[in-house]
Amino acid sequence: EGSSIDLPKPDEGIVVLHRRDLLGEADVLSVAEMALASVDPTPSLLRRVLVHTLAATALWDATLAEELALAGPFEVLAPIPFLLRYSGPLQWRGETATAEDNGTMGYVDGELRVHSALLAVKGEHTRIGQRLWRAQVAVLLPWVEEQRLELLERGRVFLLAPSREELEIMEIGAIWWQLRDSHAPGELKRRANSLRQIRNALAHRRTLGLRELREISSPNFLV
Repeated sequence: EGSSIDLPKPDEGIVVLHRRDLLGEADVLSVAEMALASVDPTPSLLRRVLVHTLAATALWDATLAEELALAGPFEVLAPIPFLLRYSGPLQWRGETATAEDNGTMGYVDGELRVHSALLAVKGEHTRIGQRLWRAQVAVLLPWVEEQRLELLERGRVFLLAPSREELEIMEIGAIWWQLRDSHAPGELKRRANSLRQIRNALAHRRTLGLRELREISSPNFLV
């Protein structure tokens, strides 16, 4: 007696968040960033690729992100053997059903996705490869564009175009072809060719390996 409970007013409501609304790409990237920070805190192009790849592989599974990060960069970039080992204690098999209640599916950005470890167990390696490829594209294509602009600036005197506007939009392949047949420094030619190969690899859905990523992450490579 003498106490009261404040009930919601007619214009007030309760917002209900469903599981599909809770986890987004920014969240899984943050988890991957934290998982990798304890292993390799050095910022670089390679590290950005590793973070995106880790997030694309682990999705909502923070434990997978942490353990895969500790396994090392090679395993992050080529995770299928690790995923098969990871699935062992979970007792997932080829016949395991995909469902939220057994942890084999979860929502990211409102989309229900299959756990990468179950995809590995079921032999659906192409779907895992698509996740890895999309992760690399998200980092490397903007980086290639930045490098293309730097090449244009440094190699402008060796490049031919009808107008400045057409020069600015010249693709990396055309830049390389012109530099290759010009008197440009060999270093410019080498970098243009490397960028062309990276762009072509990604265009054909091929991911870069650890050796290639280390090479282009080197300060000596950057224009």
